[in-house]
Amino acid sequence: MVMIQFFFRRPVAGITAGLAPTARVVMRTKVWVKEPVEPRAPQDRWSGPFEVKEQKGEATFLVDLQSPRNYLRVLYVNRLKLHFERTEVNMLLVTDEGVEEESEPLLDLLSAKKGDGSVEGVNLSDSLTLEQRGDCYQLLEQYSSMFSLTPGLIHLCVHDIDTGDSPPVKNKMYRLSDRVKANMKEEVAKMLAIG
Repeated sequence: MVMIQFFFRRPVAGITAGLAPTARVVMRTKVWVKEPVEPRAPQDRWSGPFEVKEQKGEATFLVDLQSPRNYLRVLYVNRLKLHFERTEVNMLLVTDEGVEEESEPLLDLLSAKKGDGSVEGVNLSDSLTLEQRGDCYQLLEQYSSMFSLTPGLIHLCVHDIDTGDSPPVKNKMYRLSDRVKANMKEEVAKMLAIG
């Protein structure tokens, strides 16, 4: 094996090569080759890794460009980049042995009102005193309509929009599938029934 060290910053035959400070190129080393995307395109891409066969000149190497082309090519050092094998990643496997189930059940946040208007099923904290529990239930009863699962009607959303003398904008209807149309008609019927 022949080992060659290049200092990329030093001028080679009047040309300053790449920006990497040093690189050790060993015969049979894997390298990436910078190639143009298209023959006349200003963009380049890295392809490889390919194997270095031998050194031809002070800054040129014979690289075996394997599949799909199967040919050897002499490349200048600034068109090459060393290939580093990544270390193997060992993943830790975690099983659920020894993991205990959660003892506390999830809170049912929508149990405050299931459509009948009562708030007796609301779960309050055990750390509250009887007086605090009474105050909470009183507030819940007072604002029970806010915890409803069905939409309601309020006067705050009614407003007029003045468009002036300009005519309304006309657009084509957005196409909907039959399933979505049926669902939309059902929702509109529910809203009309509420008022």
